[in-house]
Amino acid sequence: QDLRFAKLTSNHQKQTISMCISKDRRTCITTPTRDWRQGWIIFTDPNGTFNPSPEDILRSRASFDPQLHILSTQTILHGLSFNTGKRNNKGLGTGLANGSFTVCHHQVPTTYKIILNIYGRTRTENLDGSCTN
Repeated sequence: QDLRFAKLTSNHQKQTISMCISKDRRTCITTPTRDWRQGWIIFTDPNGTFNPSPEDILRSRASFDPQLHILSTQTILHGLSFNTGKRNNKGLGTGLANGSFTVCHHQVPTTYKIILNIYGRTRTENLDGSCTN
């Protein structure tokens, strides 16, 4: 939902919207990590700095159950941006636009993969097996 929200908001507001991992729901973390279960923020980011002010934040998510794993690919790492009607602006990882999130819980037998293409569209795949991390 939040990935779609960020993309649609970018298109509607005609500006760059970024999403990053945030422990405090106010600032982006600066240490590269693939672990998104810490929570995140979505914010307007016209300069692409991943440094939001409080009035820029549109939505935030608190941390999740420690048994829930939300891991991104290296191409996303701890943040990504959406441009209006274009390819994703950049990720804080390698800068490549394609990426995915693997979502799993140790008590659920199915793992889900959320795939994000270069245009910000998402699709979900169900994978057999439980968490491996």
